[in-house]
Amino acid sequence: MMSDEAAFIRNIAESPADDFARLVFADWLDERNDPLGEFIRAQIALEVLYEPRSDLVGELQREHSLQDGSPLETRSAELLREHGEHWLGTAATLTKPREMHFRPEFRRGFVAAAQIGLSALTRQGGLIRSACPTLQKFIVFGSLGRGTELAGCSALAGMSELLIAGWLDAADARRLAKSPHLRDLRSLTFWIAPEQDQDVARFIADLPKLRELKVVQMCGGHGMPDPSALDEEADAFVELVGEKRPDCVIRLERPFARRFPLDGVHIGYGLFAGNLPDGQCVLIEESAPHSTIMYFDENGYFQEEEPLMRTIEDSGYRAGPIFVREFVSHLSGVAVTCWGTHEEEIESPGTTDPEEGEEIGASLYWWWSTKQFSLPFGNDYWADGRGRIHTS
Repeated sequence: MMSDEAAFIRNIAESPADDFARLVFADWLDERNDPLGEFIRAQIALEVLYEPRSDLVGELQREHSLQDGSPLETRSAELLREHGEHWLGTAATLTKPREMHFRPEFRRGFVAAAQIGLSALTRQGGLIRSACPTLQKFIVFGSLGRGTELAGCSALAGMSELLIAGWLDAADARRLAKSPHLRDLRSLTFWIAPEQDQDVARFIADLPKLRELKVVQMCGGHGMPDPSALDEEADAFVELVGEKRPDCVIRLERPFARRFPLDGVHIGYGLFAGNLPDGQCVLIEESAPHSTIMYFDENGYFQEEEPLMRTIEDSGYRAGPIFVREFVSHLSGVAVTCWGTHEEEIESPGTTDPEEGEEIGASLYWWWSTKQFSLPFGNDYWADGRGRIHTS
C-alpha cells in the first residue's frame, strides 16, 4: 500500500507545474514538523525573484536586489545544507566523487534537474531516477563522439527535457534521433560548434515529440576573426531545423551578446560603475597619472571613451549597477569579454578523451549557466551574473 508521502510525491511528479500540489504537501509536512515543508515554501517564493524581466531597468534592479542574497535565498541554502543528503536518499553518495560531476538542482522544493557526466549517467542513471522521482531534466557532460552511449542510456527514457552541455557531431545526432529512450523528449538544448555540421540539424529534427529546441552559439563576438560569418552559420543552422520542424519552437542563444552586469557598489579594482547626473551610464577606470571615463548607451553598448579631466566626485558620478556588452577600451585597456580563458575550448571543442570532455563540459556549463564573464586587464579577474567580482 502506498504511503501518504509517496502519494504526494507521485502527484507532484505527474504534475510538475502545479504549485498547489506542492503547497498541500508542504502543509502536510508542517503538521509533522518536517523541514521539507519550509523548504518547499521558500523555494516556491524564490521562483518569483528569478523570473526574467523584459525591461532593462527592472532587470538591473532585480539583479542588484539579489546581490547579497535575499533572506529566503539564505534560508533555502541553510535548509539544503542541513537536510539535502537526506532528501536525496540513495543518490546522495554520488555527489561526493568529483569525476561524476553529479549535481542535483532543487527547484520549488524538489530535484528538477541533475548535472552529470556521461560516464556516470550510463552507470548510475537508474539509481538517480529512482531516488529523484520529480526529475525532469538531465544536463549531460562529455557526449561529443559518444552518441552511442548517450542514445543507449535507458535512464533517459520518459524524460521530457535534455540539456547536452557540449557539441554534437552528425553521428551523435543520428543516433539520438533513433534512440528508443528519447521518443518522449520534448525539449532539447545543445551547443553548436564554430563549424557546425548541418547534418546535425537534419537528424535532430527527426526527434518525434520535440517541441522546443535551444541551440547555443558558443563561438562568436569580440575577438573572433570573422564573427559575422559565425553568426550567419548559426542562423542557417536554426533555419534548417525550422524548415523541417515548423511545429517546434527554436531559440538561438549567443552568450557573448549578453548584457553583462557591473555592480558599481562592489566592483573595486580601480573601476567605478554608475551614472552621471543626466543618467548616462559610465565606467570609470581610476589610475595615475590619467583616468579614463567610458560611456555606454541604455542597452549597454560601448559608445566612446576619453581621459577623465576632473575628479570622480566633480563629475557628479553616482555609483550603481549598469549593464555593458563585450567591449575593449583602447585608452585604459579595460575589457569585458564573455569567455576569457575558455576561448580555446570553445574554438576547438573536440576531444577524444571522455574524462577530459566531461571536465571541459562541466566547466563551460558552470561558466555559461551562471552568466560569468571576464574583465581581462592587469591581473585577470571575472564577474558573475549578478555583477559580483571574483579573482584568482
